[in-house]
Amino acid sequence: MSVVPRKIGTKTLHVFLEMFGLNKWVERPACTEDSYPLKGALSKSDGAIIVAKNAKEAIGFLGVNSNDVQHSNTVFLLSSVYGRGYGLPVLAVNYVKCMLIWCVRKIVVSTWTNNRDQFKQPTAELPEDFITDCAVWDLFHSSNQTSSLKDVEYKGTTYQVRNQFFPYLLSELREWDTPHDLSGQLRTAQDTFVANWLKGRALSAEAQTLLDAGRKVYLVFYKEWKNLNLRKFKIDYYDCGWYQIRNALLDAKVGLEELNAVKEAHTKLALKLRPKVYDYGFLDHQ
Repeated sequence: MSVVPRKIGTKTLHVFLEMFGLNKWVERPACTEDSYPLKGALSKSDGAIIVAKNAKEAIGFLGVNSNDVQHSNTVFLLSSVYGRGYGLPVLAVNYVKCMLIWCVRKIVVSTWTNNRDQFKQPTAELPEDFITDCAVWDLFHSSNQTSSLKDVEYKGTTYQVRNQFFPYLLSELREWDTPHDLSGQLRTAQDTFVANWLKGRALSAEAQTLLDAGRKVYLVFYKEWKNLNLRKFKIDYYDCGWYQIRNALLDAKVGLEELNAVKEAHTKLALKLRPKVYDYGFLDHQ
């Protein structure tokens, strides 16, 4: 049986200089500080560890590889350096650009017609509401692999990996129904980088809805603290990451309604943001 070709549309291929690729947008700071090399939220990197150093004053590490849509599944955030090496440290000075890269790389759905499309640096000035929306959307994505880990060892050194992407202020958290086990931590802790960054920022209705839905998940998490498998998810500190919180609740089959509300709010914010990836020039319109 012969196959008859059928035209279904037009695909325009855009060419631009490599220097204008999104992967060239952020200067990569030198990694000079010994760190605990991760392969995911909870596990030390195995096999050949290419990188075990992070930048001084890093607040996380953005794993990001290649520059096209099909490799967006390689984009994720860790609380410490990624042992396989590809990616860049996240610091206060490059936080916004890292959050934007993370968001636009993850929010575009890969298809057979766009999987080779290359991401570019934005061609327009980015409004603050877009920046904030992207940063909030990132926090509740499954590629947020940040975590808080106690007494993890690498090459004879013991590390405390802390999560600077915990989104809520301690002044609020201290009013919640938190377990007595955490009372000492909450008295002496300082607000995380992200909680401070979000403080006072104007939030869109969609971002506010997502943060409010997330707050309800955190409330359930602390309320159910004693009923969760804390050891399985290496939970010792109050500032555990979204990966730890979400999976501990799923494992215990509690907070499912609250988690579903986060998923719905996350999807609504994505629908708002996705067209702007093209409007601001991160990808070319077809």
